[in-house]
Amino acid sequence: MDPNILLFEPPREVSFGGGSVRIRTEYRVWIAAQCLCDDPKVPQKSLGLRLLRLAFSDDAREGEDTSPFALALTHPQEALEAALLFFNFNEPRRPQTPRQRNLAQIRAFDWEWDACYVIADFQHLYGIDLTDPALRMHWWRFWSLFRGMSDGSHTMEVIRTRTAEEDGLSSEERSALRERKQALMLPARTREEVERNRNLRWGQDV
Repeated sequence: MDPNILLFEPPREVSFGGGSVRIRTEYRVWIAAQCLCDDPKVPQKSLGLRLLRLAFSDDAREGEDTSPFALALTHPQEALEAALLFFNFNEPRRPQTPRQRNLAQIRAFDWEWDACYVIADFQHLYGIDLTDPALRMHWWRFWSLFRGMSDGSHTMEVIRTRTAEEDGLSSEERSALRERKQALMLPARTREEVERNRNLRWGQDV
């Protein structure tokens, strides 16, 4: 599968177990997959199976001997790897820079709490109503548009504010930045996030 959707139609099948298997492509499915992976309450031992249930339909179409999900269960590890590769545009993971590793410790975005920003930006920038139940956008197209949102979009501004560093700022600038961060603070889900939010509220180093 080629990740360049300018040249090739985005894939609707993945390969595992020696054959091609239909995969669910709708953007809502893969947003749900991200929410699942980001939820610290989801046990790791059940995460793989739940991802397979999201990625592969349990209904067989005409011409299919069995459902994609049933096939995935016959080769669960291969199917999960194929699904995650599809999720990541078939792009290999690149080594992170030190800054990227530091930012990875900060939850800068949440699909549930920040949904309003994404909906507003897609409507404003692209004229696409993400709340339309008839919309069946391919994940690869959605993610291309999401990653291509301008720096002036609400979504990118929120992410930039939450990850902004205070080094080199004056005391006034630091205070203003912390006020913006507090206004955009995500509810804590872990002890580390509780501590980070507490420090942010009380003006301590975070």
